[in-house]
Amino acid sequence: MFGDRPVSFPQQIDFLLVPGFSLFGLTSMLDPLRHANRTSERELYRWRLISEQGGLISSSDGIEIMSQHSLRDVGKVQMLIVCAGDNPEQNITPDY
Repeated sequence: MFGDRPVSFPQQIDFLLVPGFSLFGLTSMLDPLRHANRTSERELYRWRLISEQGGLISSSDGIEIMSQHSLRDVGKVQMLIVCAGDNPEQNITPDY
């Protein structure tokens, strides 16, 4: 992804969801990964949804998505994509 050939498959991609994230932005990244897995008939990509606290997180349009992990649960990641909306610095805890 992004021009570099993955070292191994499936390539792990982690999405950090910041409160008020763009749902459209998230789904426009996830759907091509899902489609690539389906059309190749193998798992090329694997992803996790991460949020600061874990659990439900609200998008900019008020739709809540269940994140699978909190920041504290996740160690080193291969690729991290931050999904945020307007003024993300207002929606995170400085301790992180």
